Amino acid sequence: MARVLIVDDEEAIRSMLAAAFSKAGCAVRTAASVPEAMAILAIESVDVALSDVVMHGMSGHDLVRWASLTIPQLSAS
Repeated sequence: MARVLIVDDEEAIRSMLAAAFSKAGCAVRTAASVPEAMAILAIESVDVALSDVVMHGMSGHDLVRWASLTIPQLSAS
C-alpha cells in the first residue's frame, strides 16, 4: 500500500485529494502547512508527497528543498 502525504493550506483540496487517494487504496496523511509536513516527514516514511506550491508562510518549493537535503530517498519531480 502506497503511503501518500498531501500538503495544502486549503482544506477542501486536502480533503478531495485524500478521498481520491484513499479510494485508490493508498494510506493518506495530510498537512495544512509546510512545517506540519516537515514534522510528519521527520517521524514517518512516505512513498509520495504531493504539495501545493503557493501557501502561506513556507512554499512547496521550500518543502522540496528541505526534503531533498533531509530525506534523499523521497525524490522530487
